Amino acid sequence: MRTGFNELVAGVLRLLRQQAESRRISLSCGLGEELPPILVDPVELSQIIHNGVRNAFDACSECPQERRMVTATTRHIVGEGAEWGVSDTGSGIAPEVMDWLFAPFFSTKPEGLGMGLRLSRTIVEAYGGTSEACNNSDRIGASFRVILPILGESDENQALIPKYNAIGGDGSGLSEHRTA
Repeated sequence: MRTGFNELVAGVLRLLRQQAESRRISLSCGLGEELPPILVDPVELSQIIHNGVRNAFDACSECPQERRMVTATTRHIVGEGAEWGVSDTGSGIAPEVMDWLFAPFFSTKPEGLGMGLRLSRTIVEAYGGTSEACNNSDRIGASFRVILPILGESDENQALIPKYNAIGGDGSGLSEHRTA
């Protein structure tokens, strides 16, 4: 389905604004101009955005209130695709955790299942995209970003929503989706 990337991001952020306010987190958004539409399942992409922003909320919830900031952005990277990113002002990602961040069942949260980032990466890769996490260069907080390819008009009638497996990507996974 053709998806307006900015509209999707803005919609998810509207849903999360109340949670940000109740946790006393400043939530801001910087939407890139003239982003071409992407071809993805909007429900899956919404889940990725929701998970990333909630992780950012969790990361900065222990910070002093005046430092609790989460910023979501979009932009078009020519030759790469449409990027969505989220940055927080939390304590960042410990070096010993970085290699395990996308591993199934790994979580730094006591109540975490360790599936959010793994599922997000699996979905993104099924669309031919990439995802990564890193500490911010100013040494405050971390960032998570997703780059999804921008598909041309001729691709619209293909089966664009691939089969995927939540763990291994071999097609035997949680659910199968196909476009008509």
